[in-house]
Amino acid sequence: KIEVPSYFIAGAQDPVIAMGGPTVGHFALSDHRGDLLIDDAGHWVQQEKPAETNAGLIQFLNQVHGK
Repeated sequence: KIEVPSYFIAGAQDPVIAMGGPTVGHFALSDHRGDLLIDDAGHWVQQEKPAETNAGLIQFLNQVHGK
């Protein structure tokens, strides 16, 4: 069981998502803060859509730190 805050980010066109999707591991996450699928991005979402990836990370960090 993973007890630290977690957040899933992936490209909506990532072929790995077709193998199970982001919710497949939710059972093991006690403090899951959400899933973000970024449109028009594949497996290398952080390189393909850096602004959207960073916005998602900042949103997650703000949740964790109560901002």
